[in-house]
Amino acid sequence: MDDSNLRLGLALAVMGGVMAGVYAVPLKFTKKWEWQHSWLVYSVVGLVIFPWALTCVFTVNLGELLSGSTWILICGFGLAWGVGNVLWGMGLVRLGLALGGSLMMGIVSGMGSLVPLIVLQPDSLHTRKGLFVILGNAILVVGAVLCSRAGDLRARLQSGKDETSGTTSYSFPVSVLIAILAGALSAMLNFSFAFSGDMQSRAVDFGTPSSLASLSVWALALSAGFLANLTFCSWRIGRAGWSRYLQTGTLSHWISTILMGLTWFGGVMLYGIGASKMGPSGAVIGWPVFIGMTLVASNVAGMATGEWRGTNSRCIRLLLSGVAVIIASMVVIARGN
Repeated sequence: MDDSNLRLGLALAVMGGVMAGVYAVPLKFTKKWEWQHSWLVYSVVGLVIFPWALTCVFTVNLGELLSGSTWILICGFGLAWGVGNVLWGMGLVRLGLALGGSLMMGIVSGMGSLVPLIVLQPDSLHTRKGLFVILGNAILVVGAVLCSRAGDLRARLQSGKDETSGTTSYSFPVSVLIAILAGALSAMLNFSFAFSGDMQSRAVDFGTPSSLASLSVWALALSAGFLANLTFCSWRIGRAGWSRYLQTGTLSHWISTILMGLTWFGGVMLYGIGASKMGPSGAVIGWPVFIGMTLVASNVAGMATGEWRGTNSRCIRLLLSGVAVIIASMVVIARGN
């Protein structure tokens, strides 16, 4: 692998992670809508309109490309990812940020990176690259645990609850199962990219630039995932009322949620371009870097927007330690490759 391409690919994965980490900041400015109203508009833009608009512009012979059978597998992974998104929120509610967040993020990073490595490059498991990817993912899990613990402690301090009090009254085994499913299914977004080599190769053969060959993959996977988000949000909006969209003074809400969709998919697109630059190992190397930077950026954005006011020095130390450990995990993965 060319060193310059690896560096460029890692830089793009980092930039993509930053965008994916800060995309939800505009949610702070949609107070007249409930969460599901904002999420549905974001989903329509970020999972359907923007991906397909770019795909139609930059993909050559799109109709012929989609006539193959690979799209079924891609859509299957995308639908699974969408279901994982819905379960993710349930896992956080049941287990809290500390246990639920760290468990799910660890599974997302580990499965999303290691499964493609095992399936596509099994001989690499015992090489320097494979061992460093495994080590980097393990370090990333530690960082996720620290950040999640800091987030959980922050929530308790700001709500006035005792730090040692339980988070929920739900069945613990069921809650853990939901979190495991959420993490495993959410990791399948990367599977749609990692196991779509045939479709991406065909796109390049038709004349699509190699760096943009993943656009059609994202469009298919995210559209399938959108179905799960659409179903869940529509059910919630049906209970809260669709009239919120017609309220006066909500133009800024539309702008904010559209910006969310553009920012989130922009991050995913940069990850795809970066992973393509890294060659066959792109999905293995780039995914934990992308996920790690998403964690870092989201926590930094939270601090910048005042989410950590009212906490103590221990809470901030935990957060900064987690961020430092996550950055270290990305350095390990990059050095190993």
